[in-house]
Amino acid sequence: MTDSDASDDIAATALVSLSKIGAKLSIEYLQQYQNKQSWYDVKRIAALKAVENIGNPAYLELVKPNASFKYNYAVRQQALSAWAACAPTDPQLIDALMKFAKDDILPVRATAIALLGKLKIARAVPMLEEISTKNGDSDIRKIASDALEQIRRVK
Repeated sequence: MTDSDASDDIAATALVSLSKIGAKLSIEYLQQYQNKQSWYDVKRIAALKAVENIGNPAYLELVKPNASFKYNYAVRQQALSAWAACAPTDPQLIDALMKFAKDDILPVRATAIALLGKLKIARAVPMLEEISTKNGDSDIRKIASDALEQIRRVK
């Protein structure tokens, strides 16, 4: 880790903290911030976390492109969480969560499955039932079982 890596971490932490206290962070500012080069995309992830904290659907244009295989898994995870905070009923989000729950690496799959449960997406039940009983990874099976339980509590 270099000095610039440490300062990236400090700047990222400051941005997330500002979003938590209600500071006015414009879409333009967050766009510029997330596009700055940083170690392991910590600034991009921080901008997405700030959007999640803000939770305003107007910020979706910053989020959606980050839920792409173009970015590392941590960016994809944070993009999905931010998207869910801003537009939990967005059909595109639900489609993305269903896709990532089946077709990504473990951490992203876990995030997508957990969000399907948190958002109580009933159409995910058959997929989650299959994952909870047939997936080879016990952690993923447990997350899918928990998601099913959350969804079924609604009924």
